[in-house]
Amino acid sequence: MLSPSTRGRDLGVKARRYAELGIPHYWLVDPAARRIECQALDSGAYRPVVTAEGDDRLSHPAWLELTIELTALWR
Repeated sequence: MLSPSTRGRDLGVKARRYAELGIPHYWLVDPAARRIECQALDSGAYRPVVTAEGDDRLSHPAWLELTIELTALWR
């Protein structure tokens, strides 16, 4: 979860380290912006796969049965 105190580390150092370790998915949850971005490892770096914001529903192509109602997260 992104917070003002960890935002830079989460988007930079942490993401690079996870990519180096071969972690296949990296999710960024930003409650302040009411946004989720799902990224997948591609050629050693993370690339966005799906993004949802506000009261959207998030469905991820890697998990077809998973749907997240964002409204419930922001309560």
